[in-house]
Amino acid sequence: MVTLDVSLVPAELAERDLNGWAVAVLDILRATTVMVTALENGAAQVVPVLTPEEALAGAGSRQGALVGGERKGVALPGFDCGNSPYEYSREKVAGKTVYLTTTNGTVALRHAARAGAVTVACFRNRTAVARWLAEQEKPVLLACAGRKGRFSWEDLAGAGAVVAALEAVAPGVFQPTDAARLARQVFAEWEGRLKELLASTEHGRFLIDIGFRDDLPYCAQLDVSRLVPHWEGGSLTAPQARA
Repeated sequence: MVTLDVSLVPAELAERDLNGWAVAVLDILRATTVMVTALENGAAQVVPVLTPEEALAGAGSRQGALVGGERKGVALPGFDCGNSPYEYSREKVAGKTVYLTTTNGTVALRHAARAGAVTVACFRNRTAVARWLAEQEKPVLLACAGRKGRFSWEDLAGAGAVVAALEAVAPGVFQPTDAARLARQVFAEWEGRLKELLASTEHGRFLIDIGFRDDLPYCAQLDVSRLVPHWEGGSLTAPQARA
């Protein structure tokens, strides 16, 4: 059987040997949801970078590029977008390269780049990602971005959603680790109440406090996207939509 594992914090991801693994990074609130949304709305590519300076420099070097992301949940001065999925509309991003920097998600994705096959997942595209992961014929790691280097409940639930989907699309193929079993159990407890789940988390409450309450139901939508972002050469593109 093929190993199916979950890493709970970015430090664990950074320390692992990812050679030969397929990795899906999850930052439910909100970076990977934003990445999927931007690509679904026609962005040419999303380039995750670590610092605001890198984002501004990258966008400045490419005509028509956008710079997006956040620190402390809100957009930075001079940025075109923050980290709300509603800011990445088709009218704004279609055909554009988006340079994105966030506190958690882009950091985790850059750590994951060492793996042989990399994508990003959220509730919105979890079954599409599960099908893609199953096709890689590699051990699978679901990497939780966490929050400020710490564990986050919503990312564990997101990983559990992918675990459940993997077991549905490829029954008997994967052997879940204890962490993967825990993630699946958390998702099973909250499936059907994902908006309530997100609103109950530390990060969800923080987003509500700073005016982003409407982002939570958007991020809680399950299986509304068939998009599987593809990582290559330092950027995400969207060549695949899974039925």
